[in-house]
Amino acid sequence: MDTIVLCHGFPGFDRIGPVNYFAGVKKHLEATCKDIRVLTPEVSAFGSIKTRAENLADILRRDTRGEKLHLIAHSAGGLDARKMVSDGLLRQSATVVTVSTISTPHAGTRLAEIALRERLTFFELLKLLRKFKDLFQRVAVASQDTQLQSIKDFIEHRFLPLLFSPRDFEQLLIDVVRKSLFNALVEGESGLRDLTRDSMKDFNAKTLDSPEVKYFYYAGVSTLEKLSPEFYISWPFVSALEDEDNDGWISLSSASARGSTQRIPADHLQQIGHGVSGFDHLTFYKEVVEKAIGKPCT
Repeated sequence: MDTIVLCHGFPGFDRIGPVNYFAGVKKHLEATCKDIRVLTPEVSAFGSIKTRAENLADILRRDTRGEKLHLIAHSAGGLDARKMVSDGLLRQSATVVTVSTISTPHAGTRLAEIALRERLTFFELLKLLRKFKDLFQRVAVASQDTQLQSIKDFIEHRFLPLLFSPRDFEQLLIDVVRKSLFNALVEGESGLRDLTRDSMKDFNAKTLDSPEVKYFYYAGVSTLEKLSPEFYISWPFVSALEDEDNDGWISLSSASARGSTQRIPADHLQQIGHGVSGFDHLTFYKEVVEKAIGKPCT
């Protein structure tokens, strides 16, 4: 039996309250692909790549026994997967057959450097100001369709159900504090430093692909008009400082730095079933699985 391992990003989680990181993906894959098992391990939300890779290996050593593993990793989860495979952290407990990364910052991200308080250059600032000017002009049009609708969808389908389920709402608050705030204070800086461009150059030099594993790469690209509002601030930064083509968080050039990459029309949240609707993420993950296992799901 093939085992699919869904690896979350940075910061990330398996589940917080009623919210799954990979929204509905596990259930959909298990329903449409009969001969697979799906795991959703939760590693340190804000830890270093080394810490997260070790967490991932510990969980898989515990939960697998000689199985063929297909790692499907979103965002920085792809770096954890690559590190675990390169360092042989699984030992003999299971065999990794494929690694599929989705919008993983293989070349790092300027956003991590800015979050670590690295100052913008004068020319970067000029480019950024131009992008924000473009943003303000286009949001006036885009918000008529996407922003207002997404806010309406959030209130109707995500926030109101929580209010009518006090137990879920209480658990959500507990999980946010426990998994996010505490971990961010303790581990956040080291995790961010791993995602800078200089750190990723060193990481790529030391983290070699296994010749026994197939690697597949996917990169999300979104236009402002189809972008989830959560990225209205980060999108201009990535566009101005890295690559016009990006998913609101990770640039196309960084996500495709390891080789031939398939583009997908989705921002960073839409790729996992959140944000503004419009991208069929469930069908996408089924196609990723079929490519990984080398046969159609039945």
